[in-house]
Amino acid sequence: MHAAYVLAAAGFEAARRVEQASGPQANLHGHSFHVLARADVTHTDGDSLKAALAEAVAPFNYADLNSRLADTDDLAIAHSLAATLSSPVAVALRSAPDRGVTVENGSAYVWIHVHFEAAHQLPQVPVGHKCGRLHGHSFAVRLVADAAHASHADLQAARAPLYARLNHRYLNEMEGLANPTSEVIAHWLYNELSANLNGLKWVEVRETHTAGSQYDGERFRIWKEQTFESAVPFDDA
Repeated sequence: MHAAYVLAAAGFEAARRVEQASGPQANLHGHSFHVLARADVTHTDGDSLKAALAEAVAPFNYADLNSRLADTDDLAIAHSLAATLSSPVAVALRSAPDRGVTVENGSAYVWIHVHFEAAHQLPQVPVGHKCGRLHGHSFAVRLVADAAHASHADLQAARAPLYARLNHRYLNEMEGLANPTSEVIAHWLYNELSANLNGLKWVEVRETHTAGSQYDGERFRIWKEQTFESAVPFDDA
C-alpha cells in the first residue's frame, strides 16, 4: 500500500549573514524564503500542518536570522523548522528560484535547477508521432546531492561544463544520446556527473511542465501529469 501525504506551504521575508560563506553571502542581505512541508496523513491533517508551519515560520518573518539562529545557511534554517514542527515531516526550503535544500528522515539534500535549450527527435516512437519530428525544448534539470558531501557551489561547478556541451545543441548527434528521451538524458547526466561529483543522489529531467524522468543510479521514476474537469457536488449540511 502506498503512503499518502499532506502538504503545506509558507513563506517569509528575512535578512541574514552566512558566517561561513565567502563573497556576497557573507554580507548582510535579504531573501524571500519559501517552505514546503510534507507529512504522512497518519500523523496529521492538512489544516493542522498548515497552521503548525505558519506558526513555525512566524518568528523568522521580517527578522534578522542571525539574532535567532547560530547558523543561518539554508540547511540550518530547514533543520530548525523541521524540529519545531511536532509531526514527523519533510521540509524543503528555497531561498532562490534555482536552488534549495530538503531535510527528511534524518537525511539532508541540496539541489539546484538548471535549464538548457536543445533540439532533438525520438527515432523509436511510432511512425507519425510528433516527437519523431525534429523539435526543441527548454529542458529543466534538477540536480540533487547529499548535503554531507556536496554544496550548492559544488553542484554549480559540476553542471557548468555539461551546460556548455548541451545548450543550443542537437542532442541526437552527441555520444550516448542517439535516442534522447527524458529518461535517457537523466541517465546520461547522472553518469557524466557522478564521476566527479561526490554525493550525487539523483537527476531529474523535464521536457515539459507535465512530464519528466528521474534517475538515481539504479532506478528510474517516470511520470506524466494529467488534468480533467469535473463537477463535484458538496453537501450543504
